[in-house]
Amino acid sequence: MSRSLPAVTDEQGIILAKKYAAPQICRIPVKKLTTAAEILLLKIHVITGWVVPASKLLSILSDQFAKKLAEDYGMLNTEEIEYAFRKSGTTIQDWGKEMNLNLLDQVLLPYLNLRLAASATEEQIKRKPTTQRIFSDEEILNERRGDLEAAYQCMRNGRLPVMFDYFNDILIMDGFITEAAEQADFFVKALNENREALYVKEI
Repeated sequence: MSRSLPAVTDEQGIILAKKYAAPQICRIPVKKLTTAAEILLLKIHVITGWVVPASKLLSILSDQFAKKLAEDYGMLNTEEIEYAFRKSGTTIQDWGKEMNLNLLDQVLLPYLNLRLAASATEEQIKRKPTTQRIFSDEEILNERRGDLEAAYQCMRNGRLPVMFDYFNDILIMDGFITEAAEQADFFVKALNENREALYVKEI
């Protein structure tokens, strides 16, 4: 008997639509992220009515919010963040305090849990329960090359990516390096040369 697939709720449908509506925070260049954070803070002020700090403090808050987004919410995008505050930001009591990171966390942390649940449902629906597909060695290698490319793009945008053990094997196999110890130097050189990508997708 085949397993029935879970259904996406209306709320999960909105979350999944927002998930793909804009580039992730981790893909926004560092120089543009503070500006994006400041715009988000002003929109959050309009949505929630929370007090925005005076000009100088707003600049500091924007800088700290940008760092907070990069460190804890890099997988989200600006569309999701706006939606999270429209959905539940108006129910959070600020007790007259000026906007701060703790107040922002009270909306974004619960949203992350909702997003994880929606993504889990999405993954279950994508899988075919009655059939299993065995990936070829070449498909697995290409998937790993994609992970390697994503990590390099994070570096180009000033982010610290997740580094998988198999990156060395791929780099050696594809002739980028000859031994594992050369990996760090390879990335430094590629970044210094402003190389746009490690792999070019064939059309």
